Amino acid sequence: MQKDALEFIAAQQTTDILNDELKQKAMHLAHQVVAVPDNFNIKSLESLSHYRAQFRGELNTNSLTSFVQYCKDNAGVNDYMDDANQICINPDKMSAQAIFDLYVGDMPGHCNHLATLALQRTGAYSNLLHFGGNRHDQTAFSDFLEDWQDYITTTNSAGEHLSIANAVAAARSITLEKAREISSEIGDFDNSASVMERSSAKNSDRLPAFIAFKCIPYNGLKEREFIMKVSINTGGVEPRFSVRIVGIDVVKEEITDEFKSLLEEQVKALPVSIYVGTFRF
Repeated sequence: MQKDALEFIAAQQTTDILNDELKQKAMHLAHQVVAVPDNFNIKSLESLSHYRAQFRGELNTNSLTSFVQYCKDNAGVNDYMDDANQICINPDKMSAQAIFDLYVGDMPGHCNHLATLALQRTGAYSNLLHFGGNRHDQTAFSDFLEDWQDYITTTNSAGEHLSIANAVAAARSITLEKAREISSEIGDFDNSASVMERSSAKNSDRLPAFIAFKCIPYNGLKEREFIMKVSINTGGVEPRFSVRIVGIDVVKEEITDEFKSLLEEQVKALPVSIYVGTFRF
């Protein structure tokens, strides 16, 4: 008998033995499998069945409302234990992940049914963060005031309200005066650079010293007011506006705390375990 024929017979006998063992253990398998004489790999027959052996899928959304509703619709929908469902909240990344099959009965599940929430910054908040903490020329500064005038109010260094039109006009028309004198005074719109030359800004009372910017940082969260302090740098050939968001790190912490508290409040009635952190599997 040829070698190939002997190898085929041996493979077939081994396959029959494996399939007999698989039949005996079928009740402990998630779905039907069969051994084929292809290096004795195990092949699933799920694709040939009318239904999937188990639910597999993941919802990805940036909507807090949709995430919460999906959790309400799916947490406890099967006869799982209460701790079969868990939600892990990552406040630093403004995200959360729900797992609906952590357990099946009292046995560990495959974690195939998931929902992931990743909040995105609103356009207004993204532009605010880009604008704050940077220096801008007259055109960029005045364009920001015009583009976002529905979100902002401006005041001068005396605390007096400035209309957006006047603030834009002052920012666009500001000039630098050069004078030979020594000055140690540094104010919002007066910067002494050297003993030989001093540049100062004209009409500083018409320039905004503070900008209040109101916006919703992430959809689903509350509106917040951000205060930006404006100063002018006159050391170059043209004035440049420096903008700093006051206490931005503290405000960011408040936003993450709000996200965590809001999500916990909306899902606390569901049969889920809630954790702060990430779950790796």
